[in-house]
Amino acid sequence: MGVFRVQVEFADPTGSRRIAVEAVVDTGSTWSKLPKTLADDLGLVASGRRRFRLANAEFVWHEVAPAQVSCEGRTAALLVAIGGDDEVPLLGATALELLGFAVDSVNQALVPTDYWMLAESSA
Repeated sequence: MGVFRVQVEFADPTGSRRIAVEAVVDTGSTWSKLPKTLADDLGLVASGRRRFRLANAEFVWHEVAPAQVSCEGRTAALLVAIGGDDEVPLLGATALELLGFAVDSVNQALVPTDYWMLAESSA
């Protein structure tokens, strides 16, 4: 898949502080990631650290923080990884799922998709 970018708005958990950025759509990344400078500007507070495997099989640790993400009129709450100051914002697979988007790699666009559920409970 070719790499492409979309306009995304990240916010603190309450939605009171917001930053619009151009983020790389990265379906190979489980989580979304913000550079530390943007996370600090939003006042994000780390709630822990997680280990992530890079494409070269190396492991790295990142602090993670609760945030909101908005894209094309849809908003979701999620945890984001906090990267280095020189890293670009990423919109990962979990955010895409939460926002209800699939990726059209040919047209390099996000496509609204249905949410799926196994069945309704009759209990």
